[in-house]
Amino acid sequence: VGEAPYDEFRSTVFYHDNCPLWAETVKVTLEDLDLFTTCHVVLEARHCTTKDEKKGKLFSLGWFPLVGENG
Repeated sequence: VGEAPYDEFRSTVFYHDNCPLWAETVKVTLEDLDLFTTCHVVLEARHCTTKDEKKGKLFSLGWFPLVGENG
């Protein structure tokens, strides 16, 4: 509510936090559910260092269906 839509969401976990907590809420607005029945949301966790300005080493990947069986 109150935020402009965007294509990508980034979150931060601070250095050497062995028990990170995420409290973000991501909302997805879909105009026509029938167009998205086979789409998924992909979550990536990457390790980034100050030495390497590249994208960061992927160490975890998860995905889930954007639309459930009941819509």
